[in-house]
Amino acid sequence: MKYHKAILLFLLIFSIFSCKDKEIPLQKVEEGIQIRIKNTSPFTYHNTLINTAINDINFGTLAPEASSEYLEVKEAYRYAFVELTIDGKTYTIQPIDYVGETVLTPGKYTYNISASDSEERLNKLGIVLVED
Repeated sequence: MKYHKAILLFLLIFSIFSCKDKEIPLQKVEEGIQIRIKNTSPFTYHNTLINTAINDINFGTLAPEASSEYLEVKEAYRYAFVELTIDGKTYTIQPIDYVGETVLTPGKYTYNISASDSEERLNKLGIVLVED
């Protein structure tokens, strides 16, 4: 029994003194695709819906020149489906498809959504992607 205690004590002391501080290099954590929108118009946007190909996101109401918070999405492109309401009228940006487009790489992006004076449902809004 004394023999077992002696071996255990030896192993304990050995393991304590043999531990060295190892410097572990910091690794860059890959972040996902983070999307936000900015209202670049003088109008207030209501029921602001964005679809980035596979993600429906409702950003709600956005005041003129205001930006939303970033939200992580699984997939996004340089343009997106947009539907929003201004003064009770609904306006849309309707992409045909994403053929030939490349999925955005992980990072932070802003869709700047503009609105002209047009009253046409499909021609009032514009979208520009900015990498932040």
